[in-house]
Amino acid sequence: MKTLIVSASCGQTATNNATYFVNPDFPSLSSQAGVCEITVKKLVPQISQLRLDFIHFTIGQPNRKTGICEKDVMRVESSTNIEFTVCGINNGQHVYIDVEDTTDPIKIVMNLTKESYDRIWEIKLVSNKAYVALVHNTVAVARL
Repeated sequence: MKTLIVSASCGQTATNNATYFVNPDFPSLSSQAGVCEITVKKLVPQISQLRLDFIHFTIGQPNRKTGICEKDVMRVESSTNIEFTVCGINNGQHVYIDVEDTTDPIKIVMNLTKESYDRIWEIKLVSNKAYVALVHNTVAVARL
């Protein structure tokens, strides 16, 4: 039995579970500046969390003094009060985003600076129903 692998990149919408959000030149490195975003739609209303598995994730590093992502940054936007941003190298990490209290689509936005920097990302997006979810109204980061 073959497994369907679905990937999405800038300007596309993820409507399948286990969609891979990839940089435009994937599997090659990309040095394009600008904004790259995808929209993630909940498959069913019972979806309570979105798990992001960072298979490959290398974008600009945070400020060395403050630790804040000032240049390249990935942001998850939803109508809930949870905000999540990340930058740098995060290969092999994952994060759970609480989406239980929203029916609106979730946006994943890569805001990339004009500086010349080779980037790559491959993020597996997995929707979890309530019975497999972690604690409500949280963002949890863990290593794969």
